[in-house]
Amino acid sequence: MMKYLNDLNWWKQLAINVGGVLTSILSFLSILNIHYNWLTADSINAFTSFIVAFGTLFVGSFATIVNTYVTEHSKKKAKKVAEDYEEQKKQEAAAKLEEAKRLVELAKQAEASNTQNQ
Repeated sequence: MMKYLNDLNWWKQLAINVGGVLTSILSFLSILNIHYNWLTADSINAFTSFIVAFGTLFVGSFATIVNTYVTEHSKKKAKKVAEDYEEQKKQEAAAKLEEAKRLVELAKQAEASNTQNQ
């Protein structure tokens, strides 16, 4: 659920859905000649705007809190990932160097055997 709550597009979609339902209710009641002073197109628009505004506040606050309080943990995790990556690169380089040494040794042996055969 949290993955939806911190997505501004989800809040906008929620506002559109709520606005559509309220507009349908307004139309239904108008057809029946039932009128409420507080249920108007303007009040529906204001309510949907409130939902989007609340969503923006929530998303902004959530991002700020996560970036402020989780940053130290994230920095440590990112540092560990970078160190692991560097170690992996060093191991790959060492393996390539060993392979190159082995190939050079094989080439020297082949050259020596060719020299002896001639």
